[in-house]
Amino acid sequence: MAEPSEPLEQEKNEYYFGLPSKPRLVARSNFATPWSLEWCENYVVRKAISVIGEQHVAQDILDKYDPSKITTCLGESMVDWTTIDVIRIGTEHSTSDPIVLWVGVLPGSLSWQEGVEVACRCRRLLLEAGLDMHCEIRESVVKRMTSVPVIPLGEGMDPSLSATLSGQAIAAEKSPTKEGTLGLYLSVDSVPCALVARHVVGEDDGPLDGYHVIMPGQTTYEAIRKQQKEDLAVCTTRAGKDACLKLGKHLGQLEQLGSRRIGHVLFSPPRVPIPRSDFSNQLWLPDYALIALDEERLPFGSLSNMVQIQMTFRQLRLIRQYHSGREQPTKPLHLHGTFTPGDHRVVAKYGRSTGLT
Repeated sequence: MAEPSEPLEQEKNEYYFGLPSKPRLVARSNFATPWSLEWCENYVVRKAISVIGEQHVAQDILDKYDPSKITTCLGESMVDWTTIDVIRIGTEHSTSDPIVLWVGVLPGSLSWQEGVEVACRCRRLLLEAGLDMHCEIRESVVKRMTSVPVIPLGEGMDPSLSATLSGQAIAAEKSPTKEGTLGLYLSVDSVPCALVARHVVGEDDGPLDGYHVIMPGQTTYEAIRKQQKEDLAVCTTRAGKDACLKLGKHLGQLEQLGSRRIGHVLFSPPRVPIPRSDFSNQLWLPDYALIALDEERLPFGSLSNMVQIQMTFRQLRLIRQYHSGREQPTKPLHLHGTFTPGDHRVVAKYGRSTGLT
């Protein structure tokens, strides 16, 4: 039997030539079979992935293939695998393409020597089960498709769905209808975080580490969903209908609670009275939590502390009466700067339930 040798760089990079993800080969159990690109006239023949196809073949594999033995083998070999598939890969784009056990591993986590050994072990397990299939290992990174990118404010998008704004309705995934307000975005030791009230994401005084936080909470989500359907029913313009349909499609992506995760509780102090920092005799009860943000879903560079001001007629009248020279905001306000108590400033607060106060 031929001794395995390290694949050349061309084979590593071009073995799967034609596949959109351009995976890099690590090792294959049929290492003794020479490889070269296939040509048709002046063009390189592209590889393609296809389903097993024939029912009797698929049923035979289903009856004999035991995925637990493969995962056990990979676990014993300390392989950081990401995917395991039984699939056809070849250049014929038909049922004549070979069926292979296709294993994905994290990039750079497996050497070719270890890869060949693992691929051959998997091949032996398949043969013992009566399946004449080879095993191929390639580098692969898997991302959750339920993670929906942040949606900026725009036509057809409800402001309550935009993570670019503070003051949004949030909730713990464990108690999705118990909503509160998303506070400030900040960085803690280079970790992107959001500041929220502890009582919003915690049901008791116990530890909260690892609690997942969603945005929006279920009550707000259902309210937006209901309003979207009502708006669509009465809309009379093409542009308006398109905007409603666009919002409806996005809401459909967020139907599952897990698809609304923005991060997890990183830190929250114990709920016990402690002395105030001004050295008074008064005690205060800490009620805050830091949420470590999911950077894949909420790129920190795209976030800023902005508030969408939505005023009632009564609020506008009061502002005009006491601050007649102030220009009324028509777009989100960017929060910046600090001030200390005693500056005698008018302070506005925007919350999930109270709105602007």
